Order: sequence, then structure tokens, then C-alpha cells
Amino acid sequence: MKDQHTRELHGYIFEIQSFSPQNVQDADLLNQHLIRLTNIMARANTLMAEWNKKFREEKKHAYHTLELSMKAQEKKIIPSLAKDYVDSKCSETGYVFDLAERCSRLCSHTIDAIRTVVSSLKSEREFAKYN
Repeated sequence: MKDQHTRELHGYIFEIQSFSPQNVQDADLLNQHLIRLTNIMARANTLMAEWNKKFREEKKHAYHTLELSMKAQEKKIIPSLAKDYVDSKCSETGYVFDLAERCSRLCSHTIDAIRTVVSSLKSEREFAKYN
């Protein structure tokens, strides 16, 4: 599941980054791209929620395991070391969560950039009417 979702998210990121700058003059293509971006963002947000839940569950389990181990060995561990240990135990799940978050942010930033382009195009058309 992790590999499938990782490939899916990498595919979305590649798709978003591959959008040709030459297409910014075509309103229909921009509209289609915006719709695609919102669909990708919705999927990325769903994956982010699912993987964040898994990440939290893994962290809980890792802390519990660490606590039992430390009690059995009658040792103490400093909090920063415990955090680093748990993060390392949950790194794969955290990676998918981070990737989904980055994909969602990329969608958001790209949508904002397209809005700026559309606004600029509107201004240019209005200005052209007066010339």
C-alpha cells in the first residue's frame, strides 16, 4: 500500500510540475488544469489523513514498546533520544504523510499561481479594449 501511494503521489507531483507554461494563454486548458488540481488536492488530502492516522498509531506503538523495553532493562532514556528513536521507527509512514502534504501544498500554490495568471489575463483584455 505504501509503495502504491508513494508512486501515486510522485505521479501527481510530476504531472503538476510538467504543466507547460505555453498553456497559460488557453483559458480552457487552464480551467481543465484547475479542475484536475482540485481533484489531485482532494486525493492528496485524503491520503494525508489516512497516513497521518497510521503515523500516529505507529508512534503510539513505538513509544509503548520503548517504554516496556526501558522498564525491563531498568534504564531511562532522555526524551529527545526517545523522540528520535520513535521517529526512526515510523519513518516510512511519516514519509508517505509528508509526501501527501507536499503534494497538497504544491496543488495549492499552483492554483494560486494560475489565479494570478487569470487575473493578469483579464487585466490585459480590459486594457486591450481601451486601445
